[in-house]
Amino acid sequence: MFTAKTLFASITLAVLSSTVLYGLQKLLSRLQIHILKTECTQSTVEETPLARSFWYIGTLDFFLNPFMFLASSITQAKGRMFSFRVLSDTVIMLRGIPGRDAFFSKGLDFMSGYRLLNPQLVDIMPIEEVKCGENGANFMATLIRTEVLEEIYLDMLSDVSRRIDGWGDEGTIDPFLNVYEIVFALSVRLSTCHEFIEDPAKVNKLMSIFERLEAGSTPTGLILPWLPTPARVGRTIAGAQLYTMISKVVRNRQQHDIRREDPLQALIDKKFPMADITRFTATTLFAAVTNTGNALCWVLIYLEVHKEWKSRVVSEIQSFVQDAGAEFTDSMEEAIGNVSLQVMDEKTPTLDLVINETIRLLFDGTFMRRNIGNDIFVGAHRIEHGAYLMFPTADLHFNEDLFPNSREFDPLRFTPEEVDKRNVKGINFLGWGAGRHICVGKRAAMLMMKLILIMLVSKLETRLVSERGESITAIPEAKLDRLFKVCQTKDKIYLDFYKRGMRF
Repeated sequence: MFTAKTLFASITLAVLSSTVLYGLQKLLSRLQIHILKTECTQSTVEETPLARSFWYIGTLDFFLNPFMFLASSITQAKGRMFSFRVLSDTVIMLRGIPGRDAFFSKGLDFMSGYRLLNPQLVDIMPIEEVKCGENGANFMATLIRTEVLEEIYLDMLSDVSRRIDGWGDEGTIDPFLNVYEIVFALSVRLSTCHEFIEDPAKVNKLMSIFERLEAGSTPTGLILPWLPTPARVGRTIAGAQLYTMISKVVRNRQQHDIRREDPLQALIDKKFPMADITRFTATTLFAAVTNTGNALCWVLIYLEVHKEWKSRVVSEIQSFVQDAGAEFTDSMEEAIGNVSLQVMDEKTPTLDLVINETIRLLFDGTFMRRNIGNDIFVGAHRIEHGAYLMFPTADLHFNEDLFPNSREFDPLRFTPEEVDKRNVKGINFLGWGAGRHICVGKRAAMLMMKLILIMLVSKLETRLVSERGESITAIPEAKLDRLFKVCQTKDKIYLDFYKRGMRF
């Protein structure tokens, strides 16, 4: 039974432990910097310089703040390779063009790499892991092939239009909430079932489930995977809720001999066990939502700051809508929906340029692989079988030889002529994967972003503002706090809007 004394003692112990841990972290951080500076200067070594590890944990700084650890280590290494440990596993950071060539070579596995630091689907339920490697990616691709997208194109337009109309005639929205909600709803249509997308309450419940699944999945959770922290308990409950939602739909279809053509039905037809259906659905939704929603919000931000490009986009969309036989009105979905996806792509090349350039500037993190083949060498450094590898996108996206004035926003970098010039130098843009691991969802993600941009521009006039309502004229700083994910802005931003034809 807790008394005031025991409670005070517990709090004191927690504070002292935190203080000791912080001091130890700062000491190890200095040791790590020294290791990187001294060992990386040895050009003849055959092993990759290793950041100082701490007992069972591995490299402590990585668990305390993984994004900042990687960012600072990449800067300190000054273009040289280094490595660190996650528990007993070694992770090697490849660098530069030689590192790129090795990273996208044969023998390196995509899914095996990400499983080390993304365990969010492993303990949703106590069942065996779903085999979702190359075959799983191929199956995902069949669910979002062009013919399928053509069939649901008009429904997706209606989803977008309905949600935008729900904002009212004028007001202020948080794009990282309201626009993200539209992307999530479209992702639900692309990866789950009619029963979910037709019920707004279920879509909102799915959003809540995925927020808790993500919140409970951090590298820190690898240290004590059995510890029932609030985040891990919430994650387990969320996984059970997802399982229950899906199983109810499956049972109802089976009991009443209902068949509806959607991704869930494809999984039922494949006779997947219920647990595997849940995992596959979760994996697909994670893949669809993780970066697309936030990336689209940044596209809107870049367009609001770079008015000349916003004017080009508005002009292009206006021409596209008029060519489809409609005007900038509330009832143009059907006219646009009658245009094939191929024609839409042909008529909106500026959207492609802007989206790709925004993604280039946003993707400043790392990619992961695992060496499942023989030992390989990058220069004098040995990459052993079983080693985990990372590659920083910044080594390509902000390489001045590939992208001159790389920190500037210049969508013309992605014209066909510029892309062809750059491609002779090898892989240079990782926004949609590269090499043997091109993003299977690229077509669907681009479609979602284009549809939302077309409907937003067609229906609304917008202005980027701060929390105080002041116009924002410079690109805001990003809140760099997530691995493998496009982050939101550090400070809150909003979009003031009013329907076209109206004024405040």
